[in-house]
Amino acid sequence: MNIRTRVQQLEQPHSQPETGEAALRGSGKDSREGLTSQPTPPRRRRGGQKGNCNAVRHGLYSRKNFEANMAWLKENTDLGRTDREIFLAVWQIAEAVHRDPSNKSLHASAVSRFYKLVMRKFGIKDYRDTGALDFALAQVERDIRFPPERFAEIVRHLV
Repeated sequence: MNIRTRVQQLEQPHSQPETGEAALRGSGKDSREGLTSQPTPPRRRRGGQKGNCNAVRHGLYSRKNFEANMAWLKENTDLGRTDREIFLAVWQIAEAVHRDPSNKSLHASAVSRFYKLVMRKFGIKDYRDTGALDFALAQVERDIRFPPERFAEIVRHLV
């Protein structure tokens, strides 16, 4: 191959890709776009990644399970709506600890939900009001009390 043929090949647009501003000319893009772009990361495998606990969390908090449990509790107990929600929150705490003992984030979100429900029921505005919280927790314990065999029966039916 002689030098003239090689130079002609290099001058053809498809033989060497344009880079930088030359590549952006005529494309209608801003000349600054694309100059600092990072390479795309490798694609992840489909599905949840290792250590992903979404199935555990969303199984506990799924609307379908919540509504089924609320309906069952309404038919089979004399608890009011808020007390049923609080009972389910306590059950969810126990389930979270049982299903994934090392997932502190899941435990914390279950406990947080329980406290929010108790605070809403008793009109407590600030979580730092420990006196009101102590009173509210004692009331909840008194209001939602079942004999052990009845409690075991209820828990068996929860999804």
